[in-house]
Amino acid sequence: MNFDIPKDYFLDEVRDGFLVPSMIKKSWAVSIIDYKILEEICEKLGLNIFFMYGSLIAVVRRAGSIPWDDDIDSMIFHDEYQRLKVYLDNGGMPEHFRMNDYSQMGTGNLVRKWLDNYDAVKSKDRWEESFGFPFVNNIDVMLVDYLPDGEEKMQYYRDVVELLQYVKDFADAIEAGMKDYDREEFEYSLDLLERVLKVKYDEKNDGKLSIWVWRMLDEFTARYTGRDGNEVASVAHYMTHGNGKFDKKLFAGYIDMPYEFTTVKVPVGYESILRNFFGDYMTPILEWDGHVYPFYRNLEKALQEKYDVELLRYHFRESEVSAVLSDREKKIAIDEAIASSIELFKEAHGY
Repeated sequence: MNFDIPKDYFLDEVRDGFLVPSMIKKSWAVSIIDYKILEEICEKLGLNIFFMYGSLIAVVRRAGSIPWDDDIDSMIFHDEYQRLKVYLDNGGMPEHFRMNDYSQMGTGNLVRKWLDNYDAVKSKDRWEESFGFPFVNNIDVMLVDYLPDGEEKMQYYRDVVELLQYVKDFADAIEAGMKDYDREEFEYSLDLLERVLKVKYDEKNDGKLSIWVWRMLDEFTARYTGRDGNEVASVAHYMTHGNGKFDKKLFAGYIDMPYEFTTVKVPVGYESILRNFFGDYMTPILEWDGHVYPFYRNLEKALQEKYDVELLRYHFRESEVSAVLSDREKKIAIDEAIASSIELFKEAHGY
């Protein structure tokens, strides 16, 4: 997939008072192209994938990435994702790519990951196509589920989802090696879940209990379709945060909006969706949300080990900074200070 990306796109940039270094710009470019590859596959199948959460804010607020964010959040309806997964699993997966879910990741995280490499670090022969960005990129793919109409049906839905979450919490504790859990309560809850869902957990065939529980949640929520009700939600978000439930009409169509050097799809009801999630979504908030920033920081060790390289770092000793401050106090000419700094950086880059 080719894009006409100007070379100066990859220069360091200050957005909203936040420094975005060149390496993150390269990461953005790779992520966007990876996303467009997935979008192209969806369009081929008559499916819609679209921006959500922080990425949707980014599109609406500035037609480009939020500078202190470094991933893409996308969504697709649950039934459409199932069709996408069948296609990918039966020969439709592009070279180097994979779609991981809770079963591959070994976690109970319901977010799918669209990844453009099998390892943390790409082989050198792929660096050029990635603008020199050597690390694996991933796109978060979350699901939208239909909800049933009527308080009685919705109460049953909530009860089952909460029971699944309750058993999942037990499973996580047990698999983490905790010994002080209430075994009697756990066994009762698991038995109740098996009776409600009319299935039986078998460790030998079903693997880790935590993964099995999330698979049961996946299958349970997939039972409901657009014929069952007029509301939709990202179930994991709705059950955790209490918001994120919408009239399905907000997703009745999609529009293309500018984003960096391309366009992306957003739901027609994006304004109502963002107000539901964030309230005043147009006011920037510099906030840590649990991500490592930048996301590839933890991958740099893998790069060093794979290619036996030492990554270039600039370090400034306190004594050197103090000397510079002292020179300033002595009224050393600013152009002289800049000239000496340039020579120092030229020497470092040459090395």
